[in-house]
Amino acid sequence: MIFNDGLMTLMAAGGNSKSRFPTAEQVQTLFERSVETDHIDVFIGHSWSAGRWQKYLALCLYFNLERALWCSIAAWSLVAGLFLGVGGLTSLGGSYLALPCLVYLPMAVFFVTLLFGQQLVGAVCGLGSPSLWLDRLCVHQTDEEQKAEQIAALPIFATSHFALRYHRAQAPHHATGGAMRRVLHAAAHDTRTLERMRIPFTPCVCGDPLPTRTHVTFDCPAMPSPLAHRSSAEHRFLVPLLSGLSAPEWQLPDVPEDLLLALSDAETIDSALLVATDGSALHAPEAHDLLWFQHAGSAVYWVPAHGRHPEWESPLAPVPTAKLRALNETADSAAGQATAPFTHVFAAAKMAAAQAASWAETAVTRQALLVATWHDAVAQVLKPILGGESANGAMLTFAAQFIIGMISGTVHLPVCIPSFFSFQMKIQSHQLMLDQMANFDVRAAHCTVPSDREAIEQHVKELFQRNGLNNDLQNASPVDAGEICIQKFIPLTEEYGNDSLDRFNEYVRGTLREFVITQIGKELYVPWRICLIAFLPLIFYSSVNVLGCDNGPCEESARLAGFSSVPQYMAVQATGWVLCIGAGYPLTYPILLRMVKFVLSYGAGPVQLVLAFLCCPLAYLYSTICVSLILASLTALVEHYSPVQVWVFLVIIVLLAVQVILLFSTGRKHADSCRCVRRQEAAYDSLLQNEV
Repeated sequence: MIFNDGLMTLMAAGGNSKSRFPTAEQVQTLFERSVETDHIDVFIGHSWSAGRWQKYLALCLYFNLERALWCSIAAWSLVAGLFLGVGGLTSLGGSYLALPCLVYLPMAVFFVTLLFGQQLVGAVCGLGSPSLWLDRLCVHQTDEEQKAEQIAALPIFATSHFALRYHRAQAPHHATGGAMRRVLHAAAHDTRTLERMRIPFTPCVCGDPLPTRTHVTFDCPAMPSPLAHRSSAEHRFLVPLLSGLSAPEWQLPDVPEDLLLALSDAETIDSALLVATDGSALHAPEAHDLLWFQHAGSAVYWVPAHGRHPEWESPLAPVPTAKLRALNETADSAAGQATAPFTHVFAAAKMAAAQAASWAETAVTRQALLVATWHDAVAQVLKPILGGESANGAMLTFAAQFIIGMISGTVHLPVCIPSFFSFQMKIQSHQLMLDQMANFDVRAAHCTVPSDREAIEQHVKELFQRNGLNNDLQNASPVDAGEICIQKFIPLTEEYGNDSLDRFNEYVRGTLREFVITQIGKELYVPWRICLIAFLPLIFYSSVNVLGCDNGPCEESARLAGFSSVPQYMAVQATGWVLCIGAGYPLTYPILLRMVKFVLSYGAGPVQLVLAFLCCPLAYLYSTICVSLILASLTALVEHYSPVQVWVFLVIIVLLAVQVILLFSTGRKHADSCRCVRRQEAAYDSLLQNEV
């Protein structure tokens, strides 16, 4: 019931922030809010050194993780089905609703259910609440008589810029490879490539024995270039540099005081405020390369200026068309007067931008023509090696997709910081638990109240007394009340002595410790399913990437990506995400655990901590490499099918599958269970019979 009431009530059970123990009245109130039960779902054995938030989150993970996962999947399925049912498969292409509806909403459902699922299920749905046994609540802390009875019943988260106008326009038309694509990316083959590959070539007509692509395009005296001379960097990249326009020093116009007063009053009104401005100054549609002039999107309503479009009518019912046209003329005139001193500067900048685009077009076209024979020579050598006509394209596609995957993986780097602390804590806590069990001694156990020790030891003696327990074990069935029978129970022979406490110590150090390891694994083990849940936001985002068509119209995105149709494009995207989610991203955490464990095994000094921290980006880098290999090999296989590409794809998938098997198939022999406390039920039954 305390857990059902939420976090604050559970935290109150441990006292307020200023006091370790609550008052007697608070203890009585909390105890009265608990209820009697005939069974226990979870026996909570906790550490006083653990924070209350940790305990609450541990309960949330145990009870609510499964339902939070399924609730978030249900929310995602409902929203995705609604979008697809109403608009079709390509309805989310370029839509701004995809990310909030398919990622933010399901994750909000996940966290709400994770933190408050017990209240939703217990109170809203009317289902039964789980029964917990927590010593602080179930053992009265102030009433000594009740406390004795309950102890006896114990067994139970820039100034200049490159003018890329021409390159941006041309890149989509050469997305699948070829000489032009290499020229646009300043990576055209020349005699240096041919020399490395030992491909025969002839010197330049001017006599240069090793002509470069820059030489033949700009510097060859035998083939004079018609282009204006620019810097070596511009010649190398085929992209001209433009000086950015500095912000003009505007002179404030004479504004009447009544207008200033009206504007100040406008801040306090709730109705719409109509502001007339010059649209051309905001949009400047022809000035693509003048960065400070790009203010598109500020205007809400468009009014045709200079008497154009006489059929246009006002979209605002309260404001007549004539009034809007008059306001527009006033704003246009005022903007013209204000920008008049800068007209020649802007005109010169526009001219420079146009000349830069023309220069880039001529340079790219000229270089593509001059290096075509070199490119073809390289392609002819590579085709037999990589699989026919599409060899060069396949290699370029593989490299491009691999680089894109690596760059996209950098978004995961910020989570390295919390991962380092959480995994360090996981390793230390897990190892501490196993070490404490291996060296367990009930006589050395700490009791908050010293007088409790005698009652606890007496109960252990009765539970592990030789005669009663041996008889019960001889008559016990291999499967006891539906529980898994512990086959490795240590025989209670003379080697452990006659002391029941010694036999209990050996039971905890041996049988119980081995069973815990089979249930939760060793400190380096993390389940594959938990790794997937950790990447749940990314899994939901995969649907945004597939259904949202890379944030663009699906037909256009498929064409730019080099696919023949939208279904093929979406199928390849979906297949890539499935493979990455199953065999790529989950590798991060077991790799990280092993790296951190290896470093910390040499000590916990400052040097080791720094090295352990550096392991975090390395682990994420490794998983990013695996994901990039999947995407690159799959895309190259689809776009440039050949037997070689099939073998490359299969080898990568097989190697990743082997990694998954090796990292996730060890350290787990049984399904998840948290029912360790009921393994010797026959012993408890005999105790009850003796007491009766």
